[in-house]
Amino acid sequence: MSDRFFTHINYSASNEDSASELSALKITDSDQVVCISGSGARSLDLLIANPQTIYSVDFNPSQNHLLNLKIAAFRALEYEQFVQFMGLPNSKQTSKQTSQQDAQVLEKVKTSLAAESQEFWAKNQNLIQRGLLYCGTWEKLLAWISKATILRRRHVAGLLDAPDLESQTEYWQKHWSGSFFKNFLKLAFNRFLWTTIIREPGAKLIPIDFDPAEYLRGCIENMAHHSLLRENPYANLLFYGKYTDQCELPIHLRPQNFETIKSRVDRIKVITAPLNEYLVQHPNQFDAYSLSDFSSYAPPELYHSIWNAVVSSANENARFCERFFMVKMNQILQDNQTNRRREQWESCVVADKQLEQELQRSDHTCLYSFHVGAISK
Repeated sequence: MSDRFFTHINYSASNEDSASELSALKITDSDQVVCISGSGARSLDLLIANPQTIYSVDFNPSQNHLLNLKIAAFRALEYEQFVQFMGLPNSKQTSKQTSQQDAQVLEKVKTSLAAESQEFWAKNQNLIQRGLLYCGTWEKLLAWISKATILRRRHVAGLLDAPDLESQTEYWQKHWSGSFFKNFLKLAFNRFLWTTIIREPGAKLIPIDFDPAEYLRGCIENMAHHSLLRENPYANLLFYGKYTDQCELPIHLRPQNFETIKSRVDRIKVITAPLNEYLVQHPNQFDAYSLSDFSSYAPPELYHSIWNAVVSSANENARFCERFFMVKMNQILQDNQTNRRREQWESCVVADKQLEQELQRSDHTCLYSFHVGAISK
């Protein structure tokens, strides 16, 4: 695995629709929730459900430094200053802050950071020049992809300016379903580029007979048939490389949720550790698990180790939500059957197949399949 990938900020915005987690986890005010940190977006989003505590776990310390800074920004800033620090469109600001102003805001935010996070951001202040939401490797790649479509800028505007879903679907079929977009995705997401040049470790786990470019093309086409792209934050990142003032923001960034999230950020406990090692130290403690798509980076042995740790740390009837991107659960279980073995965790997990299908249809990213349900021990 690439050491760089697991020590740098790879994700900084939100590439998951946390409404799916909220539907699956049914969080109550007494729940102890485990959430993989990633960009920190889900950990912050889930606060809207009023859990008792969220244990945000990631073994990449840089991702947790990012979450710590976002939490500190909620503590220190009011909404107008907060959105500018994040890099969101701000109707009250006609120009971007100067570097000096950025530095002043960062100093204000950093006052409540732990020493290690203060040191990290002192060394990496340049990462937030475009806004904290856009400092990740993935977000920089999406910005590059959006610029690479400059020859089709007119058709990007035509697609995202469509007045309704029917018009948008028709525009997609006319201008985006042809060979240009398919070939562009084949170039941008070819296996050699991702494994050898970008050195994204998850690419090595994708089955050799799986076509990432065609899968993504289908997902994006589904997105175009699913909701208005100009309002979809994930489409905004894909086509513009940023959130625009037309999109519906992720839950924790919406102005109507700001004060609620601000009052609850101290319920997030940020833990830097491998997920399986952390969970096995806390048997029968947690009520809900937001697991993201950890299968994208976990070889089979580690995948099963994490799930065994989830079961051992779960209270009876704890709920879970796991996403799958290009590495799919049926492939993981099929490999088990081929090897004639059944993992201990499999007998304790009760999947809700109907809800899984509903979430796959409703999730605004249109990228994931789901594994959701409860744990019965």
